Amino acid sequence: MAYELTGKIKLIQEPKTFDSGFTMREMVVIIEDGKYPQEINLEFVQEPWNPPRIQPQCASKGHSSFP
Repeated sequence: MAYELTGKIKLIQEPKTFDSGFTMREMVVIIEDGKYPQEINLEFVQEPWNPPRIQPQCASKGHSSFP
């Protein structure tokens, strides 16, 4: 899902990292909406990436002959 927003950036917070490992950054954008401007609060979240554990596969033992 995509959204498009056009406005002026009012505030960009410093990133906050939580004990659980994810990082969040907030920003406020002002958009003109008729007579009264609207302040939109946006949150950007980055969750920690845990790569999947891959178990090495053991090759089956067999016999090979070369000419």
